[in-house]
Amino acid sequence: MSRSRLSWVVAIAVLTGALAGCSGGAQPIAQQPPATPPTDLPANLDLTYVSRLSLVRPAGRLRVGETKEAALFLYPPPEKAEMFGNLPFNLGDDYTASGWEKEDEGFGVILLKNRVVLAQRSLIGIDEERLKEVLATYEQDAGRKADRQVQLDAVRYWFWTDGVHRLMICAVKPKTDRMTVAVSLGHVLAMDRFGMNPAKAQEDAEAALKILENAGTKKS
Repeated sequence: MSRSRLSWVVAIAVLTGALAGCSGGAQPIAQQPPATPPTDLPANLDLTYVSRLSLVRPAGRLRVGETKEAALFLYPPPEKAEMFGNLPFNLGDDYTASGWEKEDEGFGVILLKNRVVLAQRSLIGIDEERLKEVLATYEQDAGRKADRQVQLDAVRYWFWTDGVHRLMICAVKPKTDRMTVAVSLGHVLAMDRFGMNPAKAQEDAEAALKILENAGTKKS
């Protein structure tokens, strides 16, 4: 199965779609059109707010409102990575996307006039110890543990909110595979457009569990 699956589908859509593909079942969600496509985001979305939340990298931190160049400097594409520039759906004429994906990782940003509105980092095939390291990094960077959690067995979410910014970590672990983790940061309006909030997380986690259970039934 191809591991190339980021291409600007959002966290759980990536993860549940990958699980469906791994199980040999239905077409991955990542390749399906949304039932109700998001409406355009505001063309005048204010990106001047500065919060403590960021995507953390040894070389620095990426925050909402920074430039595409800054994002790709901190998260440069590795050798043989596949570049992409497609939006998940039309968000308005002023919005663009940029990023890359490889077999076991990916990175992408949605941009408004070259400024980061939403950024996502994916790590594929990591273990529980690596997930604990990721969580510890973001707890330290935010200065606190997650404000909200959604925990359903193999599907877990953590949320932090600071003003108009939200950080979400999502981890999915099939029973026989290592987990996929997505770390997403964005303006709350953009995050909500893609269902990156606790209410939608609960719904999507339950859907992901059904996929896992169906996959397990087929394998047995």
